[in-house]
Amino acid sequence: MPARFEFATNVARYFLRVLREELEKPAEVIEAMTKEGVTYGVTVNQVLAELLQAFPEIEKSSEAPYNLYRKWVARADLPSFRKTSFRLYNRAFLARIIDIKEGTEESANEVKNRIKTLLSTGTFYGQDFTFALFFRAESSMRELLRSIADECSASVRNECHAILNQSSETWAEIGFDHFDGVIKGALSESERLLLNILPAPVAAELKASGSAAPVSYASATVVFTDFEGFTKIAERMQPTELIAELDMCFSYFDQVILKNGLEKIKTIGDAYMFAGGLPAQNRTHPVDAVLAAMEIQAFMNQTRELKQSLGFDYWQLRLGIHTGPLVAGVIGQNKFSYDIWGDTVNTASRMESAGETGKINISETTYLAVREFFETEARGKLQAKNKGPVEMYFVSRIRPELSRDEKGRVPNESFQRLRQQLAET
Repeated sequence: MPARFEFATNVARYFLRVLREELEKPAEVIEAMTKEGVTYGVTVNQVLAELLQAFPEIEKSSEAPYNLYRKWVARADLPSFRKTSFRLYNRAFLARIIDIKEGTEESANEVKNRIKTLLSTGTFYGQDFTFALFFRAESSMRELLRSIADECSASVRNECHAILNQSSETWAEIGFDHFDGVIKGALSESERLLLNILPAPVAAELKASGSAAPVSYASATVVFTDFEGFTKIAERMQPTELIAELDMCFSYFDQVILKNGLEKIKTIGDAYMFAGGLPAQNRTHPVDAVLAAMEIQAFMNQTRELKQSLGFDYWQLRLGIHTGPLVAGVIGQNKFSYDIWGDTVNTASRMESAGETGKINISETTYLAVREFFETEARGKLQAKNKGPVEMYFVSRIRPELSRDEKGRVPNESFQRLRQQLAET
């Protein structure tokens, strides 16, 4: 205990000089507001009061030979001390001195809590509080505290150095834990953002090899949606209102395609494009795509009815689907984009443009793949831009024997069994 008391008291004397010299700074510094919402002078006096309460004997002791923090800043090449958030660091440092004096579990926990508060705030230097800055600062402070430990009586000097080593290890341990958490959190966020841009298998390949090879699919289903009258209505809306409306619609679409095991490809203005059967190939993609399309179209029709009743402008949705071969891959160097190419994509786009608002227009290829699941209305051969006459069908509903509701929107257990059989063929 004598070693702890002597070492802590010596450090407290140096800290007292720091605080007193801070109070001698010009009025514009003392009266400046801090991040804590009080003046700098009030903050310094608060820390000073805590110090004298813990070490009342130092108030009349001889003054320390130098200002601890001025040497600390100079040695560590740290930002100016005046730029620091004074209270955060110095309350942590005060807890450190008290722990040197007491050496109890309670005092150690107080140090840890105050360091964690300091690190979680992260900007007490008015800049990002980096791993290098924290450990450079601690290395510098440890050297200064070592010189103060050397001032202790010869009989306790070695013990004072052992106490200092333990104190420094505590700071380093908490610092490592904090920045390890920061790094892991950043990696997790990076992973989340990457998976918002690319499918998981493609993202994994890209991270492993730095590139992702294009993949050919013998069969995939592509869906295009487009709002009719979007431009006309958008002209009467405020930009923020327009974006909020689009975000509401597209966010709902995102949930629907995720639920149905489909892949969002991209949005272009008011157009939304998604696909099934990729990147993981499967046999149920035409059925999954039509189910998702029905849910999306039902949502937009309900939205239209509600807005009509309130006298608001509303968007109507055209939706087109085609099934066939395509190529999928990642393009770009700076901003990655997962995209699909081929005549199947073009035909799906033609299905959308040749459709009608409020309905789901599908090609003959898609019809042949889903006719056991859905009732359809044959439209005959209709002209499609750059394609000539193309057989088209409207999807009316899920077949009654496969539907749980009267409107034929919700699949029942028989539907799911039939879909499972398709998946396993």
